[in-house]
Amino acid sequence: MTIDLSQLLSSAAESVAITAIIDTALCVGAGGSTGSLADKPIVRTADKKLLIPASQIKGRLRHECEKLARGLGWPVCDSPKADTMCPQLAGFSESQKTDFHREDYRLASYPEGRQHHCLICQIFGNPTLPSRVLFSDLICHQDPDTLAEVLRPGVTINRSRQTAEDQKLYFLETSPANLQLQFNGEIYFQPGCHQGRNR
Repeated sequence: MTIDLSQLLSSAAESVAITAIIDTALCVGAGGSTGSLADKPIVRTADKKLLIPASQIKGRLRHECEKLARGLGWPVCDSPKADTMCPQLAGFSESQKTDFHREDYRLASYPEGRQHHCLICQIFGNPTLPSRVLFSDLICHQDPDTLAEVLRPGVTINRSRQTAEDQKLYFLETSPANLQLQFNGEIYFQPGCHQGRNR
């Protein structure tokens, strides 16, 4: 079953269509085998179309925004662990926590002691603050029957000895390379997100 995010959002939400063109072999592994010869098959929709999960797109975009914010000298929490994110900031010194007590980090609707959230959390959310942007999965609409199954072998490495383990051969499924597959999806901006985006 496909969920249409636009039906769950306020009518005032804005959306931006995004397209990713993948030229290399994509390997986003699924949880278990689904009739494939691969030990780790590629993740697909219910109708077997290739997809890039929304969580991976959001995580990558958040990471890049964190780098930009730090480069501009803005205090940023330490995602993705909940206790090191706003407003807990575990592991931060008292002087570092004081840097987060800025007016543009303050959300008056939250109780005292939990009001300050960095600009990244204000956009992407954290365990106590909902995200202002939502992402849909990026789906490749090319007929899956026209895409060959590609298997790549791998060997489990023993980390302590830095050598290959005996009898630990496995196969990963990837998308075909050099096809410039297009994956399409959308980013939805909740009302009030402009304030966070324009800072």
